[in-house]
Amino acid sequence: MNRTHDVKRFFNVLFDIIDPVNTNDQVEYDNLLYQINTIFAHNGIRLSYENNTPKIHLIKAAKNISDAKKKSNDLKSIIESRSLHPVLLNFIGEELLQKNYFHAVLEATKSIYKRIQKLTLLKLDGTRLIEVALSTNNPYLIINNLSSESEINEQKGFVKLLSGITSMFRNPTAHEPKIEWTVSKEDAIDLFTIISFAHRKLDQVQVVQQA
Repeated sequence: MNRTHDVKRFFNVLFDIIDPVNTNDQVEYDNLLYQINTIFAHNGIRLSYENNTPKIHLIKAAKNISDAKKKSNDLKSIIESRSLHPVLLNFIGEELLQKNYFHAVLEATKSIYKRIQKLTLLKLDGTRLIEVALSTNNPYLIINNLSSESEINEQKGFVKLLSGITSMFRNPTAHEPKIEWTVSKEDAIDLFTIISFAHRKLDQVQVVQQA
């Protein structure tokens, strides 16, 4: 049999499985994609769908079986100890396997903006996106009914939390050289915990309007 044909057919089957049109559950989809990519990362491969187009990315693979197991165990330890959200894991899985915490932090913050953009269809980004999408006056998204002062304050607090993440983590990692702005494993994991909390809030969000 033609080996190239077999490999192509194998990946076509995989892409059929991870095609986003097959599910309406974003969390379930991201978790599936993450699990598949965790396996392929050890072979230097990552799969994705970008603009409805399936893609195969070549990444740095583990050096040997021992290295692969160590990376897998380290990653599993981080995930289990902090109960990281599957949407977040889909963005940072590759960086965690490579222990690239600097870029993992940047990708983690992107996961919030990408999810808000998808929910609202807004073309904004960063702090402006957060402020518009979660405004208490004309919101696109609400995390409660905004029917009391306490609920309004909770919505405002969520905006401040996400804006703070932008100021403290996203802007520095996007604009500063890696050599001049280091991110420790401990700081990165703490941020992942906060962003996982934010994603769990977004799991329950109500979409009031879309752009």
